[in-house]
Amino acid sequence: MADISDDNFRPEFKLYKRKSPPPCLEDVLDTDSDGHRKMLYKLELSELAQEQNYQKNISDAASFGLKNPNEWQCYGAHGFPGFQFIRNPFLPGAQRYWVRRCLADYPCKPNVTNLDTQYQKDQLTNPWQQPCSSPNQQTQEKRLMDQLRWVTLGYHYDWNNKVYNEDQHSLFPEDLGPMSALIAEVLGYPRFQSQAAIVNFYHMDSTLGGHTDHSEFDLTAPLISYSLGQSAILLVGGKTKATKPLALHLRSGDVIILGGESRLAYHAVPKIMYAQEEGRLPQCLGATEDQQQWQESQEEVVVGSRVEVGDHPAVALRGAQKGMKDEHEESGDTTYHAYGGHSGKLSGSSDSSAAASVDQRPNVHSKQCPDHSSPNQLCESQGRYINRTNLEDTISRTTLSNSADSQHVDLDGAAKNISSAIRDLSQKDQWREFEEYLKHARINISVRQVTGPGKGFPQKESCHEESDRDMVQSSNTKRTKIGDS
Repeated sequence: MADISDDNFRPEFKLYKRKSPPPCLEDVLDTDSDGHRKMLYKLELSELAQEQNYQKNISDAASFGLKNPNEWQCYGAHGFPGFQFIRNPFLPGAQRYWVRRCLADYPCKPNVTNLDTQYQKDQLTNPWQQPCSSPNQQTQEKRLMDQLRWVTLGYHYDWNNKVYNEDQHSLFPEDLGPMSALIAEVLGYPRFQSQAAIVNFYHMDSTLGGHTDHSEFDLTAPLISYSLGQSAILLVGGKTKATKPLALHLRSGDVIILGGESRLAYHAVPKIMYAQEEGRLPQCLGATEDQQQWQESQEEVVVGSRVEVGDHPAVALRGAQKGMKDEHEESGDTTYHAYGGHSGKLSGSSDSSAAASVDQRPNVHSKQCPDHSSPNQLCESQGRYINRTNLEDTISRTTLSNSADSQHVDLDGAAKNISSAIRDLSQKDQWREFEEYLKHARINISVRQVTGPGKGFPQKESCHEESDRDMVQSSNTKRTKIGDS
């Protein structure tokens, strides 16, 4: 056991958790100021523009409400290889869609929540829309949402036995999965599969204790974490608590990637902070002048025309991609289907055996990200497994393809749904309830891959961790565990 005197993580956690007197934040890295330049360096993604699928990524990103990837502000941290930070890559208005998904949709059955052991199943069909028990009583909806601490998606972690089980799963969301895979691909993880996620709901007095995420069977795939709502301080350290962590100011829309050497890094959230003054939403969640312009442009993106999204060109190539797919089908060319259209079992087949041994260290040029792991030469030699033909490839590897519930997702339909939802949420009456919730709350979505590419679950193997779900705390409650009230 490590000597407690070697713990340089906990003192930093206690420092930033402190309420009285409040901690000085001058050492917290903040991309809104120049102080971050000492520790953070800009990741240049321009070379990725030369890649075969880059123009597709522009169109695909717009489908999920993301800016042109070449416009993303990406950072690495000196001394923390594999840590990547994207400063709010979302287009105006798009975060509202993901907020609604987290509050109104993801807590619904068959997904698993911390409320499952406290209420009957019929009370938890949709916690956000639970009807009032009486006109003069606080709504059941509000009571449930105040008690909601976490939701798991995809493969549901067994908190009692500390394992992932192959038969405990639901379909991974058809929007969150491919968006996460797209972000992973742009940042050098072309084979990332969105298989599990935990959505944490923080109130202003909540914290997330220091921990590592090591229960997944494939630890070469990164963790992808999204922040929504009020701000937070994130601590990221090393593989042991001997490493003094860096402290980073997270705002709504920011995305964190823990991969490579940082995949098993200790991390924590010691403090939630108001983004502006108390009771106000972050500015990026408010209505903007160009929000309506972007909503209107999305109608054109889906049908294949070139549009301007503010200063970000969105090039829709779906018509050309569909023609490419039809051409392959007519010619009998199976290269497209071997990866792009394949929805076989994760346990592998003859088509996927070559890819099964490929790990997911970042597949990027070392001069772009000097602290990353070495470029994955084997992945580069297996180019047909890496390069997506269109976003349906990504969807095929983000659904639970080893389950009987696998389904083909209509990408154009999904894009239209997102565009329609954002348009609806621009109306005050549609957004008001979500706005009220977020005035005093933060949401975090942490997406991860459980098994390796082309691999199934190991037999009789369990991985243990003190997880995000175990560690979310509130000052007026005990640790939020299954069974706690």
